[in-house]
Amino acid sequence: MMVDKMYGVMDSACEKASNVTGKSIKFPRPSKRALQISALTNGLVGVGFTLFGVLSPYKWIILLGALGLINSFIVFRQTK
Repeated sequence: MMVDKMYGVMDSACEKASNVTGKSIKFPRPSKRALQISALTNGLVGVGFTLFGVLSPYKWIILLGALGLINSFIVFRQTK
């Protein structure tokens, strides 16, 4: 999965930084519930931005809403 690869990269970066600084540095891993809440929140904000963009003269906000919805979908897929 994409998230597991990201964790591996961050863990190796934290390990290198730990060796250089002499301090213990750990990359936090969110729980499945935290990822689900994040996906839900991103989806709600994405819908809100999309609706605001459609109803207002600021059409560029639709792009922000679409990005939020895409992010929500990706995070939700990673929790399965």
